Amino acid sequence: ALPAPPAAAPQPGDVPADLDTLKAAVLTMQGAPGYAPRPRTTAVVYGAYTELEKAAAAAANATPAEIVACAAYVTKTLPPIKEALARNGQYKTGTKPELLCKVIEAAARGAPAPCDMCGRGKAKMIAPGVFKCGGFYDERFGGYQPCPASWSGATLKRFQWIDTPLGFGGKANPASVPLPPFFTQAAADAFAASHSAPLPEVRAAAPAVDDDDVDEDMPPPPKKKAAKPAAKPRGRSKSPKTVPKPEPMDDDDDDDDEPAPP
Repeated sequence: ALPAPPAAAPQPGDVPADLDTLKAAVLTMQGAPGYAPRPRTTAVVYGAYTELEKAAAAAANATPAEIVACAAYVTKTLPPIKEALARNGQYKTGTKPELLCKVIEAAARGAPAPCDMCGRGKAKMIAPGVFKCGGFYDERFGGYQPCPASWSGATLKRFQWIDTPLGFGGKANPASVPLPPFFTQAAADAFAASHSAPLPEVRAAAPAVDDDDVDEDMPPPPKKKAAKPAAKPRGRSKSPKTVPKPEPMDDDDDDDDEPAPP
């Protein structure tokens, strides 16, 4: 049996933000004056956030990376969420809220790496900021084999979260987080070069017009002229042709067709 390591405890900053709080902060951010979504040609880069993303993170007691991840995945259906988790080597079972929490946490901090004790299990969050190895299926014994490994968010080894359709191309997590084996440095550099559009700036809202600010000396706007009625076609109108009435039938002519009396 594998020896059990010391119990992992969450460290400050390791605990992910509450999902409902994140969703509310994202909705508030998206409804703020001047908000503009991230362009599809902008790569998610750790530390490069808009002022609205930073303000939303402060309001939710979260990190800006969590706000960016929540905004990217909160409207997705289950299939693309599961695909992203499977692509990054994560468990894809659970309810939609559970999978959303999992994908936001991994996209914001990095995808948990395979277990460094058994080498085959995957890390799964059993409490906020606490992870445990999920064990693995051993073909030699024909059954499930548990693993006692556990980690805090600070001690858990991670890989860069990769989901290029949503802008996660190898630089979304801290530089100390390495790339996964399936995504090379050349691929990360090429993605960053092709997705270098700047972040959207906060657009100034159009000022409301106050009646008191209207200059009374300004002339009134010109009145629009009424449209003239359509001109009648020129030329003499033709009188309708008169159809002659049929003449009454002659009774004498009718008698010619009747047979003569005997």
